[in-house]
Amino acid sequence: AVEYYFDFNNGNGYKHRVAKDGMGFSGRLAFQPVPGLYLSGLFDSNTPGGDKTEANTYFEGLAGYDAGAFELYGQYGMFTDGNDGDMKSSGISVFGRAAIKDGVHVTGRFDMIDPDTDTDKDGYNWILVGLDLEALENFFVQPSFRITSYEADGVDGESEFVLTFYGKI
Repeated sequence: AVEYYFDFNNGNGYKHRVAKDGMGFSGRLAFQPVPGLYLSGLFDSNTPGGDKTEANTYFEGLAGYDAGAFELYGQYGMFTDGNDGDMKSSGISVFGRAAIKDGVHVTGRFDMIDPDTDTDKDGYNWILVGLDLEALENFFVQPSFRITSYEADGVDGESEFVLTFYGKI
């Protein structure tokens, strides 16, 4: 199966006519070459107010495998800002979940974030481990433990218990 979308926009809202300045473009392509394997790419670019020095782009790639009782995904994103096209921020994420029994999954996630690629030692990592429990039909509780570590020298990491609630409509 192949899924896609493309759009062109002016970023000025519905009350303004489309103008050449500030035009944006966005697109996504996702496909499943074999059952269970997912590949996806997203690209977004815009020039706020038509000022090329403020132009920015975002790219994201995702690959994943869903075997029913087990899922594993990897994702990469990068943001560029300004006319020079230099990368300004990037992130990598690997996440998965496995069924323990019906309505109970163990989950894990690792994120490596660099919010400003021009600045040394400003990045951080997250490690999250937890459970995903279907408390009621389409209502989930996700207790988890998250560890955050920082690249900067002398900055202590953090550990915290996180309780998330979410539902499906």
